Amino acid sequence: MTVTAAEEASARLSAVENLADLADSALVVEAIVENLEAKQKLYADLEAIVGPNCIFGTNTSSISVTAIGAALKHPERLAGLHFFNPAPLMALVEIVSGVATDKAVADTIPRVAPMFWSFRLMVAFGFLMLALFSAALWSSIKGNFAGKTWLLRSALWMLPVPWLSCELGWFVAEYGRQPWTIYGVLPTHMSVSTLSVGSLYGSLAGFVGFYTVLLIVEMYLMVKFAKQGPGSLGTGRYANEYAHA
Repeated sequence: MTVTAAEEASARLSAVENLADLADSALVVEAIVENLEAKQKLYADLEAIVGPNCIFGTNTSSISVTAIGAALKHPERLAGLHFFNPAPLMALVEIVSGVATDKAVADTIPRVAPMFWSFRLMVAFGFLMLALFSAALWSSIKGNFAGKTWLLRSALWMLPVPWLSCELGWFVAEYGRQPWTIYGVLPTHMSVSTLSVGSLYGSLAGFVGFYTVLLIVEMYLMVKFAKQGPGSLGTGRYANEYAHA
C-alpha cells in the first residue's frame, strides 16, 4: 500500500471512546482478541446498544461462530466475516454462517469476490473498447479500414461488450451498496417492493417480449443489408450500387 493510499484509508476512520457511540450502526465487525469469553461479553454489551436490525460480523479465525453467538439473545444476527491475510494483497472476505445465523444476514453481507471481478472486468472492457476505437479511427484516417478484416471481425465480436460493461457497472453499484438502498438513509429490508409475483412476471414478460421483437427486426435488417453489401446504401462511392428511383 502506498503512503497516499494509507493516508486516505486512515482519513476514512473515526475513533469512538464508548460502545454507545455505535448505537446507529447497521453493521459491526469485531476483531478483538481470540478469546471466547471476551467476544461473548462484547457482543452481549453491543446487543443492548445497537438497533434490532444491526448485523454483527466476527473476524475470528479459530472460534466457532455458533459458540460466540450463544451469548446473544438474537444469535441469528451474527455471521463470521473473515478477512483473508494480508488484506491489501487478497481482497477476499469469507462469510461463515453459524448454526443460528439467519440466511438474510449472511446474504446481506456482500461477498468481495463478485464485486472484485465485476469491477475489473468492467474496466477491462472499457479499455478494450477504447483500444478498438483508436485502431478503427487510425485506420479510417489512413483510408484502409475496409481492407483490415481482423478489425472488422473485432468490431463485430465487440457488439455485446458495451452492454456487458453497463450490466457489470449496475451490478457493482447495486450489489456493492448493500445492505443499503440509499446509503445511511434507507436499508434494503425496508424498501422491498409491494408488487405481487404475478405483476413482476407480467412486467418482465412484457419487456422481454417487446425487446425480443426489436431484436428480431434488427437482426433481419442487419442480415438483409449485409448480404446486399455497401452498394445498397446508394452513396455513389461503391461499385455495383443499386439504382434508386
